[in-house]
Amino acid sequence: MDPRLADIIDELLAIVRAHPQDLDWQPHYDDQQELEHDLRDHSARVRSGDPSRLAELKFSLLPTGDLNEIALSSGWGDAYVRLADEFDRLYPGPASPPRKPGR
Repeated sequence: MDPRLADIIDELLAIVRAHPQDLDWQPHYDDQQELEHDLRDHSARVRSGDPSRLAELKFSLLPTGDLNEIALSSGWGDAYVRLADEFDRLYPGPASPPRKPGR
């Protein structure tokens, strides 16, 4: 697993933390804290060599995915495209829909 994947996730997290995010156009995250927690979890897993959630993150980065919608409505669409493209090059694997605990 390429360590750059964790760097990409950390860049996404830094952007999210930089200012309030518009979460109205996506159904997955109830608030910004949940989004930040999810990105921190993704980063920690990748840094420890655990690829178990990469397919879920890939799904969120797809066009019309949760992170795509958040980025476009929050004003960081250009950074999103750059990071999502790089993620796709490093992880061309399958995408799977995210699941909330208990659902």
